Amino acid sequence: MSNIAETLLRNKAVTAMEQAAQRVADLRFFEQVQMRLAAGEDLSNELAAFGKVDATTAAETVRELIERCSADLR
Repeated sequence: MSNIAETLLRNKAVTAMEQAAQRVADLRFFEQVQMRLAAGEDLSNELAAFGKVDATTAAETVRELIERCSADLR
């Protein structure tokens, strides 16, 4: 029985680490987008959704996504 419990816990730990790594990658991506927006770059060619909103809305959305990623990693 302890082998089953150990395997289950190990699998959960691996899954949690993989999810955390993906969330860190998301966070870094959004931080880069935020820096590029702050520098005044037009990202509508790279991110189609940005072509549908103004720069203020895009910046606010990216800020919210960064907050969500940070909260998930806590």
